[in-house]
Amino acid sequence: MNATNISIAVREANAKRPYVLVNHLMAKHVPSDPAQTLLYFESLGKKTALETKGKMALVIGFAETATAIGTAVASQIPNCVYTHTTRETYPIDKHIVSFSEEHSHATQHTLFSSLPRRDFQNFECVVFVDDEISTARTIRNFVRELQEKHIISQNARIIAASLLSGGTSGENLDAISAERVFLSETPKIDFNERIARFSKFLPDVDFKRENIIPKIIEISGFADPRLGVLMSDYDKACLEFAKKTAASIRHDNKNVLVMGTEEFMYPALVAGRMIAREAKSVKVHATTRSPIMPCREDGYPLFSRATLRSFYDDERVTFIYNLQKYDAVIVLTDSAYTGIGVSDLLCALKHAGNDVTIVRWKK
Repeated sequence: MNATNISIAVREANAKRPYVLVNHLMAKHVPSDPAQTLLYFESLGKKTALETKGKMALVIGFAETATAIGTAVASQIPNCVYTHTTRETYPIDKHIVSFSEEHSHATQHTLFSSLPRRDFQNFECVVFVDDEISTARTIRNFVRELQEKHIISQNARIIAASLLSGGTSGENLDAISAERVFLSETPKIDFNERIARFSKFLPDVDFKRENIIPKIIEISGFADPRLGVLMSDYDKACLEFAKKTAASIRHDNKNVLVMGTEEFMYPALVAGRMIAREAKSVKVHATTRSPIMPCREDGYPLFSRATLRSFYDDERVTFIYNLQKYDAVIVLTDSAYTGIGVSDLLCALKHAGNDVTIVRWKK
């Protein structure tokens, strides 16, 4: 593939889109260096900021993979408001709109906000951020819902920002008069032909499930981007959370993994970058709802998969890929949940030889 940080993998049981592009710098499926990842995301933000041209901007990241990308993009746009779609549940009085992502493993997106609906009409520019824009149907669906329900102005400038862009996105973006900002074009190859080469898929990691009492550190000051935040305030809150996280855990001269939970990715990257000032090395990645097949064949990016109950909901299945042993593992979360999903993740990490501390960001 043309981009050295991109590999192709096989989605599990998804006939609409049987492949997935795994970005090694995205800190999602594959552990990555937090400083490099943030610089990568921020470079998209700087490029996008040139297009917003000082307009009053709303930046919306797509859950779950692009929550951190969207936040980093927003951090480069002065005076913007940031939010992201979510698969979590919030009170009905916070509901703004729901829409579908047609090819995804989890198709439903919802936007909530503490802002009154009428305030959305004031945004002169609305920026939608995703990791990859291939068909742009998701953005097209979203914009039409927002416009038809008179949530955003028909005159608002629409910008679609992504790390990768390509495929058949042009027609759908033209249909909503959206401008496109991206860092790289998606390689023009037959992805279905590529994934046909892989066949030796592995079973999930067979870890022992037991009730482990977690070591939990709670840090106050949580700001929730799912409800909309002034980005400058959110950046300050994340930095303070990172400082307190780094100060609360001994990590000098250690190989450290910082793990976010599902949509909670950006604070983990900021904390990882700060911890890296003293640690021997730091990697960051996250649990995910994306079901991807593991395989140990040459060129395949994911060599192991543990299936877990969610940190947020016992009924939800999540995954963690490429688990290895570290000197210290720090799980960062905004979930107040303490059920089976917590034990699942702790048991999977213990199976790989890790000692784990959970840091919960609370209000």
